Amino acid sequence: MTPPTPIRERWRGTMTDRERFNNQMHYRPVDRCFNMEFGYWNENFTRWKLFVDNDVHDNAAADVLFNFDTIDKIDICIWMNPVFEERVVDETETGRILVNVDGLLAEVPKDDHDTIPHYIKATVEKPDDWKRCKEERFRLDDPARVIDVEALKRQHPPDRAYPLGVPCGSMIGRIRNMLIFEGLAYAQYDYPDMVEHGLDQVLGEIDFDYAFGWEGISFKSGPIVSLDFFERVVVPRYRRIGDKLNAHGSICGTPTATAPSGRCCRDSWRRASIVCSRMRSPAARTRLPCCRSTERTCAS
Repeated sequence: MTPPTPIRERWRGTMTDRERFNNQMHYRPVDRCFNMEFGYWNENFTRWKLFVDNDVHDNAAADVLFNFDTIDKIDICIWMNPVFEERVVDETETGRILVNVDGLLAEVPKDDHDTIPHYIKATVEKPDDWKRCKEERFRLDDPARVIDVEALKRQHPPDRAYPLGVPCGSMIGRIRNMLIFEGLAYAQYDYPDMVEHGLDQVLGEIDFDYAFGWEGISFKSGPIVSLDFFERVVVPRYRRIGDKLNAHGSICGTPTATAPSGRCCRDSWRRASIVCSRMRSPAARTRLPCCRSTERTCAS
């Protein structure tokens, strides 16, 4: 599909997008702020006249339309593979009951408008279910997890003008997706192995500018998991990945000392559990054991 014609000139600046991003993420002087957008609901592309008139159907085309600064990321297979086969098992007057790619029984609207599904039942409910799922869908020796590093180097050369990111997965949000709210207690497992397997193949080979992850572990009344659970289960795994990233300073900047464990865990839990659009200060960021250059994705 031919990209749309931008409706405005690029914002004026004296730096490349990559220089601007890295300076802003590390609290150094910039010519202006890095301009980007998190994304849009699918309905926006059919309801907003601006998108309809310019034949914009997805977020990538919208970025071109608005002439945002360029940012990119690589894809690494760090989730289940193969995913569950999505199939409809029943219908109601207003919705469809289906098994989704994460193995959840979920109800979605018949008119396909974007919304969070109503999750009914998880396929992975007991430890034996998880053991079988891990053996079948989280194999480290899966050929799909082997990265063509040389192709990525050609696609994203060292002298590129845009920032490039590497994914760090999700320590608990994706597991919430797979187990549903009630099943989150089974999240004590070895998922970071999958992330590290991917990172080991590319860190040191490609000059990344940021690392990104995602957690969605809040609900309307606060965090889903307790501080104790976060401290025991989530933080040690983030620390493992954070240590790996910090060994490659181009991603995380100059490594800094981490605050004592209790304070670190409480800060991490609060920021990962309660919606935040950005870390509030350089000092606050240095307490976290994970990458600081995650401005794009630190909202839950």
